[in-house]
Amino acid sequence: MDIKPNSRKVVIFYSAIIMGIAIGIAWLIIFFFKTIDLGILNEGLGALGTSIETPNLTQPLIYIALFAVFITLFVTYAKSHTIYEFAADKIVHRNNFLFISLGELDIPYNNVARVSFETKIMNTGNVTIDLSGHKTNQLVMKFIDNPEKVAQDIQNLINLHRANYYSEYTQSQKMDNILDR
Repeated sequence: MDIKPNSRKVVIFYSAIIMGIAIGIAWLIIFFFKTIDLGILNEGLGALGTSIETPNLTQPLIYIALFAVFITLFVTYAKSHTIYEFAADKIVHRNNFLFISLGELDIPYNNVARVSFETKIMNTGNVTIDLSGHKTNQLVMKFIDNPEKVAQDIQNLINLHRANYYSEYTQSQKMDNILDR
């Protein structure tokens, strides 16, 4: 079973955040240009060899918009290449960017203490896997569709693994007892 974040919802979420920030910055720029006498600012900047022209207000707004689009695409691409693989005995968390593997984390099911979920907007949310006896305390899977069902499926995989482990252990103990007689 492989789980990936929902790329479309990542785009919507980060676009909303970045566009909100960009609109706030643009509003501040326009507010300051309208309320502050640019003559004072131009005198100070003139000493540094530059100046600000009032009619050219659109240029900073264009740069802010392009920066916002770039950041949105970068974050979306980075988030969409996160993969969570669920094998028979472990969880494998892979981070890739372009053709480069940024890291891989193997988490045995024996180290999983608890699985919880948080549903946010548009039936997307986070699935949190709390760990014990591992170098990381928890694994948070973000932007997962239907997190309640995913958390339940993960818990079922862990329960199945533990049941198999205990039955194998019991079988080996019985065999050891028989051989010891």
